[in-house]
Amino acid sequence: MKKATENKYAVEIVTVTPEMAKELLDSSLRNRTVNQRRVDKYALDMSSGKWSPATMLITDEDGHMVDAHHRLLAVIKAGKPIQMVKFTGLDKKFIPYIDTGRPRTAGDMLAFIDGLDGVKSLRNKSALVRVVILAKSQNWARIVGFDEIANCMLDNCDNVNASYEDFSLIRPLGATIGVAAAIYLIREANPSCGKVDKFINELAYGEMIQSGMPTYALRNALFNNRAVGAQRQMNDVYYVLRAWNGYVNGESIKLIRRPKVYNSKEDFKVAVAK
Repeated sequence: MKKATENKYAVEIVTVTPEMAKELLDSSLRNRTVNQRRVDKYALDMSSGKWSPATMLITDEDGHMVDAHHRLLAVIKAGKPIQMVKFTGLDKKFIPYIDTGRPRTAGDMLAFIDGLDGVKSLRNKSALVRVVILAKSQNWARIVGFDEIANCMLDNCDNVNASYEDFSLIRPLGATIGVAAAIYLIREANPSCGKVDKFINELAYGEMIQSGMPTYALRNALFNNRAVGAQRQMNDVYYVLRAWNGYVNGESIKLIRRPKVYNSKEDFKVAVAK
C-alpha cells in the first residue's frame, strides 16, 4: 500500500529480502560506521520473529538509501525477508536530522510490560539482570535478548529489587551494576540467609572490619577497580563472589585480584552458606 503525503513523498509497507537489502546498501552514499553488536542483535530479533514491522527505511529524492544501514545488514545476516515502512523522496537537506533520537533501552521497554507496573529504576535493573544472565551462561560475549531480561524480571522481581537495594548501599564505594548482579546470584543461592545480610552490612558500612577479612579486601578491590565498561562490571562480579566465598568458608583474604584470564565455571561460582 502506497500513500502520497506530498507530491514527491510516498510511504509504503515493503517486504525487504536479503537481495533487496544488498541493493539498498549499495545505493547508499554515506555508510555509517557499523556497530556489529547492533547488527547481531537485530538479526537475532528478526530470526526469532520479534522484529517489529513498524521500523523505517528511508531513501532520498535521488533514490539513495539514507537510513536503515544496520537494519538492512541484519536482514542479510538473518537471511529472511522482513517488512519495513519505506519513506521515499526525502529532501537531502533533512538527512542530517534523521535517526538522531536515543534508542529505547531494555529498561524503557520493560515499563510497557504488565506485572512490572510501578517498579522503579527499570533501566538499571534491566542492566543488573543482563549481567546476571551473562554470568549464568558463562559466556560474557553473548547477546542477551530483551525477552530473556523481561522473563527474568517477571520471575525474580523480588530478588532483583532486593539486590538493587543492597547495591544502593554499596554504590558509594565506586561499585558498578556488576556488584548488584553478584548480590543477586548470592541471594539466589542462599535464600533467606542472614549471613548474606551480615556480609552486605559489613561491606556497605565498614564497621568492625579489619585487614584479612574478605569484606575489607572487597572494599579495597572495588575502590581500586580501574577497568572500564563491561570489563569493570565483570571484575566487580568476580570480586564480590570471591569475597563471599571466602566469607562463607572462613578464609582470610588480604587482597583480591582478578585473574589474568577468567575461568567462568570456577571464578563465578557461588558458595552456599551452611
